[in-house]
Amino acid sequence: MKKILTLVVMFLAVVSAGAETKNGVELKAGGNQLQVTFYSPQIVRVQKCPESKPMPAIQSEVVTMTPLSDFDVKIQEGSSAIKMSSSALTVTIDKRSGLVQFAAPGKNLLKEKNIGFEERTEGSDKGRYIVTHTYQLDKDEAIYG
Repeated sequence: MKKILTLVVMFLAVVSAGAETKNGVELKAGGNQLQVTFYSPQIVRVQKCPESKPMPAIQSEVVTMTPLSDFDVKIQEGSSAIKMSSSALTVTIDKRSGLVQFAAPGKNLLKEKNIGFEERTEGSDKGRYIVTHTYQLDKDEAIYG
């Protein structure tokens, strides 16, 4: 009985229910904090950081758009995933791992495979992270950036 209770407590510590925000969700999963926000029906911003650190409040130097408000996002929370859908995109977040998958109607677009953070401890980037991010790709598919 103690083993079952311990497993349940560990599972609950790993999976945190998502809190809905305007056209998005915030949750903790897989040791990370996530904020997923639809900026438009076709644009989704995903922010992640280690769970042990606060989500950076620093404004992005590359994301200058503010989220539009004249569209709807359906948010469905299941036992293992949160699914967010606009008229153009569906984003599925695995509640255990925190990995994200993007799809358009009838077509998978991109699926995360793994993500890792290594905090910089010196230099001008002290306190920022080296991020390792991998995706599941088709054999003939390449991504750049």
